[in-house]
Amino acid sequence: LTVTSVPPPARPLAALADADIFCLFSETENFGVAPAEAAACGIATIVSDQCGVAEWLRDGVEVVPYGDVPRLTAAVDRLLRNPQERRALGERGRIAARALSWDVIARQQVELYERVLDPV
Repeated sequence: LTVTSVPPPARPLAALADADIFCLFSETENFGVAPAEAAACGIATIVSDQCGVAEWLRDGVEVVPYGDVPRLTAAVDRLLRNPQERRALGERGRIAARALSWDVIARQQVELYERVLDPV
């Protein structure tokens, strides 16, 4: 088990390559780019219910109530012991993260502008 607080700055995504699980159990997290990146890489991802990206990734992440350490521990233990479940969560995360790509977001932004500028 390796616990890191900050990935190496030169290659932050490379740090995910060897990960089995990514966990962001923070008290406040407006969005959470790091869990979105982990999910996009197919890493089983656990976030607290205070992490805004959970709403976007839906069933692509496991959500644990902030402060519920026993539930967090159980989730980590379960995923480490069950490679099939871990891979399935990672794959759901990878699929869900596609909705957060720059292309998708840019297309949605253009569609919003078009609706606002041409409401008829």
